[in-house]
Amino acid sequence: MSEPAAAVAETLVKTLAVYLIPQAWIATLAAEAAAAAAGGTLRGSEERRNRQELEKVADGIARTSVTVLQLAGPNEDLTGAVYAVRDTLDAVPVGPELISETGFSADRLYHYYLEKDPGRTTKAMLGETDWAYHRMLREVSVRMIGVLQRSDAAQSILIGTLADQVRHITEALDYPLTLHRGIKQIDDAHSFLLYRDYAGRRLASRQLRLNTRTVAIPVQATYVEPRALVNGVAAPLTEVLGTNRRVLITGGPGSGKTMLLQHLFHRTLAHERLDGTPSWNSIVPIYVDLKDRAGLPPLGDVPKELYSPLVHIPGWWAQDRAYDGKAVILLDGVESALANTGRGPENLADLEDWLTTSATKSAFVIAARHGTVQQDWLSAHGFTVAELQPLHIDDLHRLVAQWHGAVADQFVTVDERQAVLDRGEQLITGLGKVSVLAEMMCTPLIATLVCEEFLESDLDLPQDWIDLVDSVLRKMAARDAGNTPAPAGQSPKLAIDVHRWIAEWCLHNSASMDPALLSETMASFTKTDPPPGAAAFLDQVFAHYSILRHTDDGMSFVSDAVRDHLAARALVDKKYVGFFRDEAQTPRHAKVAVAGAGRLNQDSASQLITTLLNEVDEGGPGAAALAAVACCAAQASRTIKPAVLKRAVETARRLIPPANGDCAGLLDVATHVLDTLTSVHLDDEVCADEVVACAVAVARHIGDPALLALKVIAAKASPEGQELLWGAWTSFGRQPYARLVLSQLHAPPGPLAIHDSDEAEALRYLPDVTTIELTEPLPAVLFNGRTDLTIRVARLDLILDPQPRDPAITIELVGENEGHHGVS
Repeated sequence: MSEPAAAVAETLVKTLAVYLIPQAWIATLAAEAAAAAAGGTLRGSEERRNRQELEKVADGIARTSVTVLQLAGPNEDLTGAVYAVRDTLDAVPVGPELISETGFSADRLYHYYLEKDPGRTTKAMLGETDWAYHRMLREVSVRMIGVLQRSDAAQSILIGTLADQVRHITEALDYPLTLHRGIKQIDDAHSFLLYRDYAGRRLASRQLRLNTRTVAIPVQATYVEPRALVNGVAAPLTEVLGTNRRVLITGGPGSGKTMLLQHLFHRTLAHERLDGTPSWNSIVPIYVDLKDRAGLPPLGDVPKELYSPLVHIPGWWAQDRAYDGKAVILLDGVESALANTGRGPENLADLEDWLTTSATKSAFVIAARHGTVQQDWLSAHGFTVAELQPLHIDDLHRLVAQWHGAVADQFVTVDERQAVLDRGEQLITGLGKVSVLAEMMCTPLIATLVCEEFLESDLDLPQDWIDLVDSVLRKMAARDAGNTPAPAGQSPKLAIDVHRWIAEWCLHNSASMDPALLSETMASFTKTDPPPGAAAFLDQVFAHYSILRHTDDGMSFVSDAVRDHLAARALVDKKYVGFFRDEAQTPRHAKVAVAGAGRLNQDSASQLITTLLNEVDEGGPGAAALAAVACCAAQASRTIKPAVLKRAVETARRLIPPANGDCAGLLDVATHVLDTLTSVHLDDEVCADEVVACAVAVARHIGDPALLALKVIAAKASPEGQELLWGAWTSFGRQPYARLVLSQLHAPPGPLAIHDSDEAEALRYLPDVTTIELTEPLPAVLFNGRTDLTIRVARLDLILDPQPRDPAITIELVGENEGHHGVS
């Protein structure tokens, strides 16, 4: 066991000993209890039970500490974060207040420690390793509550607190109104305690069935904040939810609406504002899932419907909370209730009653699919509409890493946990080598399905990516079939056919679907009556299928990658091999040709690639671009003849990057070029500078979606190649580029120029950068938390408010002759 892991375990055991050991023994046995957890002996049957409890907790928290330490990145030292947890436990006194204030809630205990720790300002200086401190502190809080719930002493403290409240009420017997209010306050406090514990447990995790076991993945551990548009403008979702009391969250199936509402539920239940500050002390989250419901339930029935043990909560409790404005109403799946053919108008009237009468003072966050509620109605009731956007590549990276970390935490042995984490790293690296797979993972649903499938399989990337995509698409079809009413749902086979049919139709017609035109051709496909029969079928598809999303022009696929793979499979089934050959040189259809090659039999795939390579050998302005497409198609094929694959790779290596360094002719197939560079040239020990230069050129054309590929390339770049990557920073999102790409590099040879606050905030991902140079005025507080940072400025007015800067920061005034004037 590492020293920091042992330190945290010992401190936690000493803390719990106060509650597990009778008060008379504390002075003499607290230290002995800690020693017992390390293998000592306690006397008596009760003492043996306590010893076993402490041993279990100490072992568990030590394993967690070791796991957290092993998660350190190449430039991270997490030891300080783990010791900081020990210091927090030492700093906060144990006693009745800790029990009465937290009420057996792990979330409240976690925030209690944050609030009461006098050294919390120092903890804020952990910088990039701050996540490890909070993860460890949350784990400690969970394990403490698990013990305290079984501790007679702790239960007695809480009962004593309630008894004091009862005593105060009995003293007010001569005042019936005061007595009634007092009893109701106790009932309210008890109801809230039950609701927080049981409702929080009900929505705390989701079950994941693996090959060997079923694990519970915490909702909060995998949450990544979605990006949203408000009135067509990108807006931070936290800011939108924090400044508007009524918000409608829109998005297609699988876009993250439910994930967001459950996250808000837990944040509010933990008394956190949306910005993370502990303040919503009297606000109760009321989560109502309207999927598969006939209508809205009475507000008083929501708690017991959420979790059966809450049947003892009085009906007035939730109603009063909502009426008094002490609740935030979270409504999920509203489209199910409002689209109900029999009760739709009645359900809308019930919702209006909540908004105008029953809960008019409370905040509302409603999740519904696009078009569920008319804009006039939303405006009349004061709703702000936030439309969820596809996952940014940085968010996808976070989701994959957090998902594997959450799953790993459910395993017992270090080897099992590390195997899950390694699989996550393999997937992230694979996404950098198969751009189309990263493009496909544009929603939390699809990203999670890819994680599940890859973890449970023995597939390797990049060579097995077609198999991975096919498996995920089958799961999506099965999910759509289960979530869609008949006739468009229920049958997975029908859902697969509809997926492929619509994809092929869009390939030959328009990426944006015209419902009227599509329903005319769907009649023949579904063998239904002419419209409106086919139109009704199509309405169900548009409303429930997770492969589609609403756009300003109508409907489209959630990503072109999903459409291309479904269409390619449809064309392969029809043996339209000629389409792939004819369209491989068309940028719009090149990805379809690659997807098709991956599904052809050996002879057809080999013949297709050979034909493309022959055209490459004839030369011409598009030869290098076609070589990239042919190489990607050859590597996608699972059956291609080895000689053809070898020829495709050698041709790509010869033509890409171009000998003259001009990559302009490759931009139309930029993603194929990136995939070729990462798969063909990264076998070398060091990535050649011309490869890095070509990758940067085509990545600039693609934008942020290319960052995972650049991350892979950065890991093997030479010093000159690294300099090229540093120089490309301003071409991409500053913080994602710093976190994904620059964090893989050594520090730049000279001072790093900082032009704006976004670049300044990105420095937290670059601990090796110790000298920067400001070109625009920025406040010194942006750099707080950095150790030994030197800020070079040509004029002192480039540093705004220099006084509150971190003591570890040095400011250098650089004159025309590079003379330094010390500024302290």
